[in-house]
Formats: sequence, C-alpha cells, structure tokens
Amino acid sequence: MSCRAALVIVALAGCAAHDPIVVELEARAGEEIELLSTDTLTTIAEATYRWELVEAPASSRRTSPPGDGPGSRFIPDVRGDYIIHRWLQYGVGEQLTHEFLIASAGRAPTASFTAPPGSVVTVGQTATFDGSGSTSAEGLALTYEWVMEVKPADSTAAIIGTGAQVSATFDRAGTYTIALVVIDERRSETARKVILAQ
Repeated sequence: MSCRAALVIVALAGCAAHDPIVVELEARAGEEIELLSTDTLTTIAEATYRWELVEAPASSRRTSPPGDGPGSRFIPDVRGDYIIHRWLQYGVGEQLTHEFLIASAGRAPTASFTAPPGSVVTVGQTATFDGSGSTSAEGLALTYEWVMEVKPADSTAAIIGTGAQVSATFDRAGTYTIALVVIDERRSETARKVILAQ
C-alpha cells in the first residue's frame, strides 16, 4: 500500500459516516427560527460547518440559511416545507450531521375595506363597500366573504353581491356591523366596521 493511500484511509476513518440527526420544526412565514445542533461533534475545535438549503416551496426566494457555525437561523419566506442540511467539515472529510425538516405556516392576509365617509348613512341609503385593498403578503389570490353581523331587530337589510365590492341598503335607523373575511388558501383575517344609519 502506498503512503498516499494510507493517509486517505486514516483521514476518512476519523469521520465515519452515520445517519444524520433529523430535527422537525414548525415555523411561520416571515418569522425567524433557530436551527440548533444536538450532537457532540460540535465540540471539535477544528471543525467547520456548511449549511445547505436542499428543498423549498416553488414560490420561495430563499437560497441558503446564513452562518457557518454549528447553529444557524432561518426565516422561511412563504408557507410550505423546507429541508436544510448541516454538514460537518473536518480535515479532508465532510459529513452530513443534521437534516432539518421545517413546516412553515403562511402569513395571514390583511383584511381592509372602505365604507361611507364617517361610517354614517341616511335611512334608505344604499352604500357600497370595497374590500379590494385587502392584501396577501405571499401574493396569494383572495376570496371575500361579507357578513352583516349586527342590525336593528326590525331590519331586513342584507349584503348584496359577492367578491371584493358589495352593497347594502340600510332600511332602519340604528347601528349595523359589517364584517369582511378575506381568505387565502388556508388562512383568513376579518375586518369590521360599525355603520350608523340615521
């Protein structure tokens, strides 16, 4: 056996392959999480580390987690599943020590709608409500659900229409509460306005 072959065998023997530690984490898009190591290999003073983003949702713009130490931080930018590998580099060898499986929930959309000025109408008036200012931080399509939550006991007022713009005719004096629920693929948010008919 040549000296070169013997040196290679010794170097690799010092970093024997083993199955990586699998860490499952739950996260929320836009919020930072810590990726912490849980093995004794991090005590090797001469070791360096390489982090690799192996898998991300198709709409994600993330490329790699920051840092080159034993631990790292990561911010998933959209909902979906991410896989991150941590590699230990020591001498001439490299070893996959950790596989982080991150399930990221999405960011809730923002519900918003316009109402008549001052949210005051006259009895018999038909008012328009526009929810097209509602947004999804992840750029997802929104659906709109309108509800007249509160109205005077003898009122027959109801929301007319569907989609981002609807209307209602206020047939009795009193207080009405209009609610808009905007929904993306999985999450929702509600906005409410109190309308005074007089």
